[in-house]
Amino acid sequence: KDMKSKAAFGAPVDPSMKVGAFPPGHFLFSFVSTGILGGLQVAGLSITPERRQDLTWLGAAGMVASVGIALSGIRTFKERKTPVPHGFEVQKIVTDGVFSFTRNPIYVGMVGAVGSLGLLTNSWWGAIFKAYLFCVIDRLVIPQEESYLEDKFKAEYTEYKKKVAR
Repeated sequence: KDMKSKAAFGAPVDPSMKVGAFPPGHFLFSFVSTGILGGLQVAGLSITPERRQDLTWLGAAGMVASVGIALSGIRTFKERKTPVPHGFEVQKIVTDGVFSFTRNPIYVGMVGAVGSLGLLTNSWWGAIFKAYLFCVIDRLVIPQEESYLEDKFKAEYTEYKKKVAR
């Protein structure tokens, strides 16, 4: 089996579950770009003139928290046997664990990791690519996901949206 099928945990293919962008690809682009441009200090976009240890520690803590949030979301999906990738039928709404704090923990983790890498590299490139990734996810991904979930789960998803913020 390919990796995408394994991450779907046996869920059937559902072509109606599609979005306007591929979040992992945009995350990878943003993360790598931040790392390269920030690490090389391209265009002189340093946050401070010299690397500061407090920013490094803040970036490291943010990275650990961001990765932890994203992995917690993936683990919860796996435990509930509902698919992570788009294009597969969502089996159930996951509302516990980290999903009781945010409806999109994987995306929160992705955006947080890019911003944290900016702090680690002492570069505003992290803020630039964090904003880019946020806009892609907020405008091209989440609206389609939420529309799909509202159509499939009706009032159950609407109630969840009322209780838990993005």
